[in-house]
Amino acid sequence: MAADWGAADEQSLLAAVATALAGAPPYELPERLQSAVRGVDPTATCVLHLLDHRAARLVPVGDVLARAHGVDGTDHGRCLVAQEVVSSTASPLAVLVPVTVRGDRLGVLEVHDCRVPSRTLLRVAEVLAMALASVGTVTDRYVVAKRWESLTLAAEMQWDKLPGRSLSVPYADVAGHLEPAYRVVGDTYDWTVDGTGLQAVVVDGSGYGTHAAGSTAFTVAALRNARREGADLAGQARLADQAVHARFHGELSASAVLLDVDVASGVLRYCLAGSGGLVLVREDGAELVEGGEHPPLGADEDHPYTAVAVPAGPVRRVVLVSDGALDAGDSEQRSRRWLLDCLADLAETPAPETVRVAVERLRQVHAGQPLSDDAVVVCLDLRAGPGALTGT
Repeated sequence: MAADWGAADEQSLLAAVATALAGAPPYELPERLQSAVRGVDPTATCVLHLLDHRAARLVPVGDVLARAHGVDGTDHGRCLVAQEVVSSTASPLAVLVPVTVRGDRLGVLEVHDCRVPSRTLLRVAEVLAMALASVGTVTDRYVVAKRWESLTLAAEMQWDKLPGRSLSVPYADVAGHLEPAYRVVGDTYDWTVDGTGLQAVVVDGSGYGTHAAGSTAFTVAALRNARREGADLAGQARLADQAVHARFHGELSASAVLLDVDVASGVLRYCLAGSGGLVLVREDGAELVEGGEHPPLGADEDHPYTAVAVPAGPVRRVVLVSDGALDAGDSEQRSRRWLLDCLADLAETPAPETVRVAVERLRQVHAGQPLSDDAVVVCLDLRAGPGALTGT
């Protein structure tokens, strides 16, 4: 079929897939996709694999005979990491297709006995990815399917508030990860993009269990509210500080690393409230900037937070981290060194893979033992071009 497959055939299949998914109950997307593909190739079989919370496995949805596959060392993982169609080495009649929407890597579609060309399957998977993204809040099927372990209540609260795992826009790629994925308590991240630039934040709430998750959720909501009301970076910190203090009266607070990327002016600004920090990666090396100058949000009722403009010079990558990613050794020097060494090794690695590998390295630093503190890593890769980001 591939030799005789033309543009009209591709458009016909894509239209059939789009119609089938648009009219499907939200919990039947994989089944409706397979039916649409079988309309042009009756022997085809499609199995959706979703990336688990730890970003370590690809877990099948629906097919009880299918098995999970690790991201490292498997064809499924190679497809996810490379973001390209991969022929299965286990079955000569199977191909693996990345399921990604706007840079957010959701999983992999395994397609058996299908003569539809790879380029068309890529577009089919894009349509599926958009459909999956649109139903995330109205069905639990896909959230439940990708759990490799049980989530604690605090972790459930944190994962539900995330903007996604990764995102790609014309001027930047951004990706984030929480660890320990299934037991994270008080750390999270948030970001937003528009035509003028990008803002990202890492938040680390104080306290334990759901108290920490609750203070973090409240802080993120306060920052979003201030941002959406038009406050600049320092204004967001000040307004969130007041809101958190008014809610918890100084008993609970939240450290935050705030970043603003202005594409038009090419200026980066950051504000560090409490612990955590960021790494500025340039062509000639990386610089770690840590918090401590300002208190955590909510610790002081009316602290005069300020934002800092990054000094002049091209910045290729910015990595935001909570203190759990910094305090990863038996000495302060070793704690910081692991992160800089890791980022040097991953200098040419895309943002989604950078955060995944960085968290895996963090677990290795802890010798496989559970982390004593939550950790967040957010990686922002900046593209060159008009309005290149060069500081002030």
